Amino acid sequence: MSATRSLTAHRLIRWLVCAGYGQRYLTKMRDFRTLRIERGFTGLARALNLHSGKGADELRRALEVLQFAHLRLPHGEIGGLLTWSLDHPAHGRPSGLSIVLGDALLPDYVARLPKGGEEARRARMLVPIPNRLPPMVGRARDSAAQAALQLLVMTELRFNATDLVHRGAVEIPKQTWKRLADRAELPNQMLDGVIDRWLGRGSDGSAFLSSPSCFSYTLAVPAYGPELRTLVEAGKAEIDGRHRAARRRKSGNGRARFPRKRGTLSARTLSP
Repeated sequence: MSATRSLTAHRLIRWLVCAGYGQRYLTKMRDFRTLRIERGFTGLARALNLHSGKGADELRRALEVLQFAHLRLPHGEIGGLLTWSLDHPAHGRPSGLSIVLGDALLPDYVARLPKGGEEARRARMLVPIPNRLPPMVGRARDSAAQAALQLLVMTELRFNATDLVHRGAVEIPKQTWKRLADRAELPNQMLDGVIDRWLGRGSDGSAFLSSPSCFSYTLAVPAYGPELRTLVEAGKAEIDGRHRAARRRKSGNGRARFPRKRGTLSARTLSP
């Protein structure tokens, strides 16, 4: 999570995941790893709706952080999530920014991860990455931690997606909330206020979560309807996979399949 300690970095990584997916599976570009942005960092800031004068500089710093991020994984290490290059304007041509996505930012990365054991099974799960940031509370400097906590909650919902199918919600007890908040570097005294805000108890009524019963949570709809559908489909696929595994034990055949969902990221990338 150290690569996402600024809100700009959160906006950027979410955009990169969705853009990479679009080029890989929607437009089916041959060079799907490379994102090209006209007018350099100014164009990138416009694409991310960052209209402040500092937006371009903040994105440059965020790209540098992601470029040099170091992930230590059980099966190895990843040095950098991307590379980038900037062409300066010349002969009437505007500047151009090229971003090359590393494997860990692509949805089919999970197919290359090792199998075996509960940790490996969870690492191979695809977690939907919301384009929409959660409603925020507190000071601007606390926003990045809340955005990080949102991703960790999405991962928790994915780990327990079968509960979304069977019960319509996932139980997240208080101790789990505290553990996730610690990982997101959110001050403990803010946690209750953040949860209340995410449940739509703010002045504008916007919500990230809904709670059908005490300590049970699901995503708020319609705002997060696409992400919820992805989680429910993953839960159904997991249930079906258990049934197929039982049949494979008898036949000795079968091959695992992975969903290709818009804006998804490996749980291993989110939880190194």
